[in-house]
Amino acid sequence: MNGLVNSVRGLYNNEGGVHVVRTSDNEGGVHSVCTSDNEGGVHVVRTSDNEGGVHSVCTSNTEGGVHVVRTSDNEGGVHVVRTSDNEGGVHVVCTSDNEGGVHVVRTSDNEGGVHVVCTSNNEGGVHVVCTSDNEGGVHVVCTSDNEGGVHVVCTSDNEGGVHVVCTSDNEGGVHVVCTSDNEGGVHVVCTSDNEGGVHVVCTSDNEGGVHVVCTSDIEGGVHVVCTSDNEGGVHVVRTSDNEGGVHVVCTSDNEGGVHVVCTSDNEGGVHVVRTSDNEGGIRAVCTSNTEGGVHIACTSDNEGGVHVVCTSDNEGGIHAVCTSNTEGGVHVVCTSDNEGGVHVVCTSDNEGGVHVVCTSDNEGGIHAVCTSNTEGGVHVVCTSDNEGGVHVVCTSDNEGGIHAVCTSNTEGGVHVVCTSDNEGGVHSVCTSDNEGGVHSVCTSDNECDVHVVCTSDNEGGVHVVCTLDNGGGVHVVCTSDNEGGVLVVCKSDNEGGVHAVCTSDNEGGVLVVCTSDNEGGIHAVCTSDNEGGVHVVCTSDNEGGVHAVCTSDNEGGVHVVRTSDNEVGIHAVCTSNTEGGVHVVCTSDNEGGVHSVCTSDNEGGVHSVCTSDNECDIHVVSTSDNEGDVHVVCTSDSGGGVHVVCTSDNEGDVLVVCSPDN
Repeated sequence: MNGLVNSVRGLYNNEGGVHVVRTSDNEGGVHSVCTSDNEGGVHVVRTSDNEGGVHSVCTSNTEGGVHVVRTSDNEGGVHVVRTSDNEGGVHVVCTSDNEGGVHVVRTSDNEGGVHVVCTSNNEGGVHVVCTSDNEGGVHVVCTSDNEGGVHVVCTSDNEGGVHVVCTSDNEGGVHVVCTSDNEGGVHVVCTSDNEGGVHVVCTSDNEGGVHVVCTSDIEGGVHVVCTSDNEGGVHVVRTSDNEGGVHVVCTSDNEGGVHVVCTSDNEGGVHVVRTSDNEGGIRAVCTSNTEGGVHIACTSDNEGGVHVVCTSDNEGGIHAVCTSNTEGGVHVVCTSDNEGGVHVVCTSDNEGGVHVVCTSDNEGGIHAVCTSNTEGGVHVVCTSDNEGGVHVVCTSDNEGGIHAVCTSNTEGGVHVVCTSDNEGGVHSVCTSDNEGGVHSVCTSDNECDVHVVCTSDNEGGVHVVCTLDNGGGVHVVCTSDNEGGVLVVCKSDNEGGVHAVCTSDNEGGVLVVCTSDNEGGIHAVCTSDNEGGVHVVCTSDNEGGVHAVCTSDNEGGVHVVRTSDNEVGIHAVCTSNTEGGVHVVCTSDNEGGVHSVCTSDNEGGVHSVCTSDNECDIHVVSTSDNEGDVHVVCTSDSGGGVHVVCTSDNEGDVLVVCSPDN
């Protein structure tokens, strides 16, 4: 059958339909126009081995639909326009081994939908436009082994949805635009092994949602825009092994939310923008194994919240902005093994709060800004094993408060700013094993308190500022094993008062400023084993008074200024085992008076100034075992009087001035 075969015209209006077998071995190819108005539909097998290719226009207006097998081995490729208005739908198998590729326009208005298998082994690639207005939907399998790649536009207006499997082994890559307006949703599997990468735009307006699996092994990477307006949400698995990385914009307006797994093994990294407006929220697993790192912006406006697991093994690190406006909150696990570190901004406006686990093994460290505006509060676990350290700003405006565990094992140390405006308060455990130390600012404005445990094993020491405006008080445990010592400023304006345990094993010593304006008062235990000694300023304006135990084993001694304006007064036990001695100024303006036990085992001796303006008295026991002597000035303006026991075992003598005014 040489020459042009174009004389076949099939028009059949009854059950048998049109059945055609056509072969062309030369330039003219096969040109067919087929129409079936009844059950048999159109069944066509066409082969062209030369330039003309296969050109077909097929229409079936009833049950049989259109079934086509087409093969073109040369330049003309396969060009097909098919329409089925009834149950049989359109079924097509196309192969082009040369330049023309496969060009297909398919429409099915009824149950059968569109089923297509297309292969192009040369430049033309596969170009497909498919529309299904009923149950069958669109099912497409496309393969391109050369430059043209795969270009697909699919629309399904009913239950079947769009199901696409595309593979491009060369430059053209895979370009897909899919729309499903009903239950079937969009299901896409795409693979590109060359420069063109995978470019996908998917929209699902109903239950099926969008399900995408994309792989790009070279420069083009994966570029995906997905939108789901109903229950199915967006489910995506994407992998890029080269420069283009993964770029994703996903939106779900209903229950299914957005579910994403992303992996980039080269420079482009992972760039993701995700939005979920309903129950499903956002669940993401992202991994970048090289320079681009992971860049994420996530927003969930309903129950599902944001759940993210991010890993970066190279320079780009992790940059994440996550927002949950309702119950699910934000749950993030981030790991960076190289320079970029972890940079996180998280906001939860409803019950779920913010839960973050961050690990940085290299220079970038961890930089986190976390805000919870309702019950869930902020829960943070951060570990930095290199220079960047941990930098955290946390705010909780409701019941959950802030729970933070932060560890820095090298230079950057831990820098924390925490604010809780409601019941949960601030709970913080911070550890720094190197130069940066721990720098913490914590504020709680409501019932629960501030609990802080801080440890610094190197130069930076511990620097803490805590403020509480309501019932819980401030509870601080601070330890510094090196030069920086412990610097603490604590303020409690309500019942809980200030409870502090501070230890410094090296030069910085302990410097504490504590203020309590209500019942809890101040309870402090301070120990310095080296030069800095203990320096304490404590003020209690209400019932709890000041309770302090201070010990200095080296040069700095103990320096204390304490004031109590209410019932409990001041209870102090101070010991200095070396040169600095004990220097104490105590004032009690109410019932509790001053109770002081002071011991100096070395040169500094004991220097005390004590004043009580109300009912209880001054009880002082002072002992100096070395050069510095004992100097005590005591004044009582009310009923209790002054009771003093002073002992000096060495050179300095005992000097006491006492004035009971009542």
